[in-house]
Amino acid sequence: MKQSRRGAELPLDQLNSVLELLLPLPRPWLLAAGSVLLLSMIDVGYSGQEGWSFAFGIKPITAVMFGLIWLPVLLRILAVSGGGIKTGAGEANTPGLISLLPKLIATLDSVEPTLDKAEQAQVAAIRQEAEQEWGAFAVSGEMDARNRLQSLAREYEEVRRVMPSGSDRTFRLREIAARIRSMAAEAHYSPSEIWRLFSQGSEGLRIASLEMLHRHPYPECFSLVVDAISQPRSAFEQFSALKTAEKMLPAMTSDQMEQLRQVIVDQRSGGPGRWITKEERSRWNLS
Repeated sequence: MKQSRRGAELPLDQLNSVLELLLPLPRPWLLAAGSVLLLSMIDVGYSGQEGWSFAFGIKPITAVMFGLIWLPVLLRILAVSGGGIKTGAGEANTPGLISLLPKLIATLDSVEPTLDKAEQAQVAAIRQEAEQEWGAFAVSGEMDARNRLQSLAREYEEVRRVMPSGSDRTFRLREIAARIRSMAAEAHYSPSEIWRLFSQGSEGLRIASLEMLHRHPYPECFSLVVDAISQPRSAFEQFSALKTAEKMLPAMTSDQMEQLRQVIVDQRSGGPGRWITKEERSRWNLS
């Protein structure tokens, strides 16, 4: 049975000293998150006739990114309080804050390719901790996780069907992907089961398979990932497959690395049906 995440009694006179330990932000993270916040206010475009264009403005997502700066603090509070701190003045609980984690993770996903390697490592560590926290909070066991993953696969397809193409839809899809990754550890899908889900062919199940492999990069599923890079159903699917391939690199054989290299070079070639272009910077930089 899932353990309760409610916190223990904490006297008010001890709360300040606890907060002094919880609130400091790591300097590298603050620099990386600050860069992310600034990038959120810049729109970059490219056209063959006019070249590069830049626009600056505060958008709704900027507010989410401001919250992102405080993500390490939120994770520390969740770790020590189990989701709530009881005091003589009442209980400060965090379910509302926990529910923001998928949005913050999605924000990390959207900007990570623009960061340097050191910043990416910092972001990856925080993101994994956030995903683990959300997964533990959101589901009550293996069957619950599997049912929710199936539901998220259907939600992915519905979002792609009803929302117009653009940054809002992409962010919503990233949030769904973050939820899938967070639940992967609880669902305990084997490599053969992931293959079976992917082979059913629906866009939602393909994404669910790729995102679970991002969390658990089983070597047995390498060719599945290559297929999604070379013959993607969407740009979002190809991005997900590229991220998963990156996770698989340490376990790849030299033959697999060469196969991956050839597929990426082909997709960057600019021919018909080739999806990786300089106009879409996130996949271009990642590839």
